[in-house]
Amino acid sequence: MSEALLIQDSSGKIQTAKSEDEYILYLGLVAEDLEFLYEFGLFGGHRTLGGISIDFAVWAPFLTGVEVQSKWWHRNSSKERYRAAIISSYFGKPPVYFVEEETENLGTVRPAIKRKLK
Repeated sequence: MSEALLIQDSSGKIQTAKSEDEYILYLGLVAEDLEFLYEFGLFGGHRTLGGISIDFAVWAPFLTGVEVQSKWWHRNSSKERYRAAIISSYFGKPPVYFVEEETENLGTVRPAIKRKLK
């Protein structure tokens, strides 16, 4: 990412996207008129031992944990299984994952959002 990709969530908070994939998912959520929070902290977030932050919490129609996955990052590690268990316990359902192929551009992410979150 050569320039900062800014995300403004439904609370009005502005943050820099951690990846282009997250930024494209953000653009898709906005285009699909979904409310969301970015970098949503669970159980105290990163400031608390055992807490985590997830990529997005999306109202679809109930609050849902959403993670962006890449081929080299996050894939089926014990850390990711732990994260999935924490997210599931918080939201009462498993997280929704978006993979690289779904976050290439608006043309790929919008159908994925409609299929997974609407």
